[in-house]
Amino acid sequence: MKCPVCHKKYTKCRKHKKYKMHKDCMKKHRGGFENQPIPIVRTLAFNDVGDDNELYSASFSPDGLKILTVNSNTINMRSANGLKIWGFHTTGETSALFSPDGAQILTGGIDSVVQLLDANTGEKHLTLRIGEPSFSPNGSKIVIWSGFIAYVYDKNGSMIYTLEGHTGNMWGTPHFSPDESKIITYSGDNTARVWNADTGEIIRILEGHGNIVHYADFSPDGTTIITASFDKSMRVWDANTYALMYVRNEFDKRVKPSFSQDGSKIVFVTDKNQSTIRDVGTGKIMNTIRIKGYTGYVNFAKFSPNGQVILTSTYDKIHLWTSNGSLIKTIPFSGGVHTTQFSSDGFKLIITGDNGDVHVWEQDQKSVDAHKSGMIDALNKSVGLNNDVLSEEHAGSIIKQYL
Repeated sequence: MKCPVCHKKYTKCRKHKKYKMHKDCMKKHRGGFENQPIPIVRTLAFNDVGDDNELYSASFSPDGLKILTVNSNTINMRSANGLKIWGFHTTGETSALFSPDGAQILTGGIDSVVQLLDANTGEKHLTLRIGEPSFSPNGSKIVIWSGFIAYVYDKNGSMIYTLEGHTGNMWGTPHFSPDESKIITYSGDNTARVWNADTGEIIRILEGHGNIVHYADFSPDGTTIITASFDKSMRVWDANTYALMYVRNEFDKRVKPSFSQDGSKIVFVTDKNQSTIRDVGTGKIMNTIRIKGYTGYVNFAKFSPNGQVILTSTYDKIHLWTSNGSLIKTIPFSGGVHTTQFSSDGFKLIITGDNGDVHVWEQDQKSVDAHKSGMIDALNKSVGLNNDVLSEEHAGSIIKQYL
């Protein structure tokens, strides 16, 4: 049997025991579905600017049915159609986030006390110390960082322990490992530190950066740690042995890597207008993304939660790409892009602007399913032999490589 594109013999797939097209030929012969845009439409737009013309953040609830915004004078909860459910005057809060189950909200800020609220009513349940808060993955713990120290509480507001040892200010929210057994902090003392999440004891200090460590996190599968520094380097560590796997030094600005859902890939801005996708295990470049004709800066790049889309942001545009770097859609944003967040399923996107505008874009699941089904049909037709050559399972697994 021969490939219908290059007419050379098929290679046999050991996993599915079927014959498959050559990979390069497949890219040329998928019926063009990869470049056909999946319908992504704006479903909501409103303005939620504060008294000083500042909107700090906007985020989805875990189920994607509510939107939480924080501006300079109010925190507002809205329904998916933008109707206000509740709101209250702030006292310096600059951040607010949902608990993993969506039942509670944490508010806080560098100069504000942390408060725990009922997500349905906005009623205040607890007031904790000043700092920036976050939940553990299952919501059983709350961590608040301020200065050199992080404070860990249980979900009822009782402090369990403190994480002390850094000799420089922390530079961001501490992160839990996916199984909640560890916490990682990062600081102006050029180190990241891994702690036991049950006892608060230090496990390991990750050293080697020559400047402030401004980012550190675990991969979604918990096997890898990435640290990034103002020394323009990124270091990748084994999360079990803490051995340094490799270092990359190609950055000309502050880098914040983003993991794919399965933890196998990362994407980050490597040049002022280029983003790079790398294999986490080897560090090898898998693909690069460059906006055609654009000479300005790309501010950040990140994967959607479902791993199917990569988002890059410039000052006035959002670009959405397939995970292998093909452009899906360009979204203009006249207000100047401030923040972005995907819903947990990856099918909704919220964009905030410097002028207080909030826009919600949505990808229709039926269109996604039809798009995928069409790709499977095109693959089977391109083989041109019989339906046994590419089973739906096999075709689907191939499609996932390109979405």
